[in-house]
Amino acid sequence: QINLNIPSGATRSTKQELKLGGPTAEKLGNVIQVALKTSTGVAYFQDKFNLSILFSADGKLEKAQFLKAWKGISDDNENTVAISNLKVNSPDKVKELMAKNNLFFIAK
Repeated sequence: QINLNIPSGATRSTKQELKLGGPTAEKLGNVIQVALKTSTGVAYFQDKFNLSILFSADGKLEKAQFLKAWKGISDDNENTVAISNLKVNSPDKVKELMAKNNLFFIAK
């Protein structure tokens, strides 16, 4: 919850913690839902966003560092997804597309 008094016609910027998960998280994908409470009531909206904004361009880890972090994830929190019907079938092209979205290839 953000508590800001914003005069009519004015704007304010703020940072808000993004909490992931919950019962509808898997259904929504790249959608953010927002509720704004104002003096005239509550406005609800949702919008799609590019998932790459959640990742940092300098987030690439060395293989050993990544594997250490990966092994620290409990089996209950690990998910695997098989992707089919890819439009790209070259591993190098997949790596290139991932890198453009701040997703980094570690190992085969």
